[in-house]
Amino acid sequence: MVKLSIRTLNTFKTLKHFVINAKGLKQSSLYIAKLLSDADTVSISETWMRPGELCIIKPTLTNTPSLNVLNDEDIVIYAKSGMTTTDPCYVGRPYCGVAAACKQRKDMQYTELDIMSDRIIGVKVCNNSDIVEIILCVYMPFYNGGGSPDRLLC
Repeated sequence: MVKLSIRTLNTFKTLKHFVINAKGLKQSSLYIAKLLSDADTVSISETWMRPGELCIIKPTLTNTPSLNVLNDEDIVIYAKSGMTTTDPCYVGRPYCGVAAACKQRKDMQYTELDIMSDRIIGVKVCNNSDIVEIILCVYMPFYNGGGSPDRLLC
């Protein structure tokens, strides 16, 4: 958990932000929804979502049976699959993927940053017209042992 105090227009606002390596959003959705119910934003890496599945993130988080605290209009989701260049016939477990779940607030607006990588998602958080925070969620795989790439493709 990261708590950020932001000075804007002579007042202090606090944003509560969680970061999670989900190792599959579908299997971690209950925990992520619980985090989001207690935070303003949650950065999620390793969502393991195919490009056509990104649209189910929001309903998955808001239709959590034990947590009826999030409505569809309460959150905004920014997500990238990381599998856009994968062969459509790929049959293994999905991999990679990043997302940012942001709870709507009257005093904050969220905008996705234009980042040309499927491994990085960025969200600009504004209060009125001032940028108060930039949220970055980065998928950085760890390679260990033989056959590992000599560079990360970001």
